[in-house]
Order: sequence, then structure tokens, then C-alpha cells
Amino acid sequence: MKKSFTKVLLAAAMFCVSSGASAYVFEADGIHYNILSGADKTVEVTSGGNDYVGDVSIPATVEYGGDTYTVASIGMYAFAFCYDLTEITLPKAIETIGDNAFVFCRSLKSIDIPDGVISIGVGSFYGCSSLVSVDIPDGVISIGEGSFYGCSSLVSVDIPDGVVSIGDHAFDGCSSLASIDIPDGVVSIGDYAFSGCSNLTSVDIPDGVISLGYGAFSGCSALESVTLGSGVETIGDDAFSDCSSLAEITCRATVPPVCGPRSFSGVDKTACTLKVPEGTAGDYRTADVWKEFFNIVETDFAGSGEIAADAAAAAKVYAAAGCIVVENAAAGTPIAVYTADGVQVYGGTASGGRTEIPAQAGKLYIVRCGNAAYKTAM
Repeated sequence: MKKSFTKVLLAAAMFCVSSGASAYVFEADGIHYNILSGADKTVEVTSGGNDYVGDVSIPATVEYGGDTYTVASIGMYAFAFCYDLTEITLPKAIETIGDNAFVFCRSLKSIDIPDGVISIGVGSFYGCSSLVSVDIPDGVISIGEGSFYGCSSLVSVDIPDGVVSIGDHAFDGCSSLASIDIPDGVVSIGDYAFSGCSNLTSVDIPDGVISLGYGAFSGCSALESVTLGSGVETIGDDAFSDCSSLAEITCRATVPPVCGPRSFSGVDKTACTLKVPEGTAGDYRTADVWKEFFNIVETDFAGSGEIAADAAAAAKVYAAAGCIVVENAAAGTPIAVYTADGVQVYGGTASGGRTEIPAQAGKLYIVRCGNAAYKTAM
């Protein structure tokens, strides 16, 4: 799976750069732009033929044809293969960072992502091997597939509370990453999301996470302890394969999560202690894969079904016929609804008392109400 992802990404990037697929409309001060909207007077930064070098500062506005345009986006492949780009300054008005925007900017050391950005595109910083730190703003709700793949110098990353999904290969190969704080609102961690993060020593998966992807933490050879939240239902094959230092797993789920046969391949199950909720040891001892652990210890856990619980939140969120119902939220409280993979499908405010939001049956949704988030299955 890793190889196919890499080949597709690189093939697309090379095609874009070599074919001139990001042809620009105009150039100002050495930066190329495309017009996004003539009516709104917005533009995006586009490819300069991989000739951006040194420190580049993107202005908030730019003049063209007698009009002033707001720079609102970093386009797809805008800085692809700019090997000598060392620093980039983005204006506050930037809302999106396109797919593969900084792919293989191998000299780029740091970047401050503006507060207005809500998503980080596929492969945005793929192969930025000199990138040391990234500050992701609160508005971001999803970290795209392969966003930081191969950022081997990345030591720290701050994932904000608003993020609900971490895409496939998002931090794959970030071998210097020493710690990761996964926020409570995350519900899914993609395939190989943290594979090869060989400097990680501990991971805490919050209660809101439902699934861990194939190979999610494979090859994390320094990983010593893992906590799996109460909401985890499935653990992909090879999720913790070759985590040879793993000595303790704490699983808060009262029902043993369904595992792939190789989920813990390479873990010494005779030495690794498995801590489970009180009264569930018997279930774990008979469940596939879990029964292979020698030391299963019951532990008293406290928890709730709410994600990112907030003491002031009194809202009640549940599924009804054809809709999600939010009750007891004060009028004007912001409400946002996301699919399990982080796509926002509703945004509004509570009307007070009872708010009904149409939703498709057979799907899992994350409902963020104020500072609290809830998972709801239709």
C-alpha cells in the first residue's frame, strides 16, 4: 500500500511540473497567480516552474489589471519540487493549502499555517525532509492523505482539537517525531498514518476514535506503551506490527476491538501487559488476537461516551428518524456535523431547546456542539 501511494503521488506531481498543468495568469514580484474569482477578487498562488528559492513571502493582496486581489489559496503543486525553498510566509487570508502544494521542498525548515485554513491537502508537505516543526491552527478539521509523509526531521506537531480525521500516511516516515497528542475529536486514524515513526515512545488514542487503519503505527520500534480509548471498535491488520519495544497496552473498550490477524505482529505477547476494563478479562482471553497475550490484567477505568467532554456542555445528541437531534444546547451555540472521514456536512447554531438536522441513514457522524463533540450513528 505504501509503494502504490508513493508512485501515484510522484507521478501526478511530475506530470504537473513537467507539463505546465499549473499555467499562471499573471506574475507579480516573482510569484505566479491564477484568478479564483473575478467577482470576489481572489487569487491563488500557482506553480512557478519549481524556481521559487530562499525565503518567499506571499503578500496579502496583489495588483493586476487595475484591480486589487486577495490571495486566498496556495494552489495544487504551487511549490512542488522547489528544492531550494527555505522559508515561506503565508498571509492571514489563506483558506486552503492545495494537494501536493509543497511536495519535496526538502530545504523548507518551518511553516506557520494561517488560522483561516480548514484543511491540509493530500501530500501537501510530502518529502519536506528538513521540516522541523509545524503549528496547525484550530480551524483545521482534517489532515489529508500523506500530508507530512517522509518529513524525517519533524520533531513536533500540534494537532488542534477541531481535527476529526487523520488521513492515510499522514505522518508516515516521520522518524524524528518524539510525541504526538491526538485530540479527543478524532474518530479515525488512517492506514499507515504514523507508520515508521521510530522515535515515538507512547501513544494515547482518545475515546472518540472508532477505527485504527491498516499499519497505522507499524514500525514504531521505540513504542513502549499504548492506550486505546473506549470507543475503538476495529484495529487494522499490521496496525502495531514490528513495535518490538511495546511493553504495555491499555485498552479501555469493554468489548474487545476486532483485530486483523497481524495487528500486533512482532510484539512479544508473553512479556507485554494488556490492561482491560473490570469484568472483561474473560472476553479478551477468548477474543481473536487478544487471547494471545499472556498477561491480561483487569483495571478500574472511568469514562463516558462523550468525546472531548466539556464540563459546561449540557447538550444531548442522538439519532431520530432521518435526523440528528440536539437538545438542551443554548440558543446560538455553534453546531457542526462531520462524516467519519472529516467532511463537514452541516454548520449552524442551536435554536434552543431542540434542533433537528437531516442526516443520511446508515452513517456515523461527529457532532460538535460548542466545545464538546459527540459521535452519533444513524
